[in-house]
Amino acid sequence: MKIIKKNGSIQEFDSNKLCTSITRSAEDIGVYMNQSDLNLITDDVKHKLEILNRKETSSYEIFGLTLQLLIEEGFKDVAFSYLNGSCQI
Repeated sequence: MKIIKKNGSIQEFDSNKLCTSITRSAEDIGVYMNQSDLNLITDDVKHKLEILNRKETSSYEIFGLTLQLLIEEGFKDVAFSYLNGSCQI
């Protein structure tokens, strides 16, 4: 799936980038997420995107899905850190 980034560029969806972003958000608040936790979130994001059956989506939609899934899977603090990290200048 193609992702339309904030700057307008288009890239292929890369679950490793998403995993890295979630990991950094967790580390920022001293939370450890194991690979199984990370895979659960990234796989759920990919699955929800596949259900939409579109050839491209926005980075904003991926961001929103990730926040929702972090909260649903019990990582509310990580979700808050993920949100705050995106708002930094």
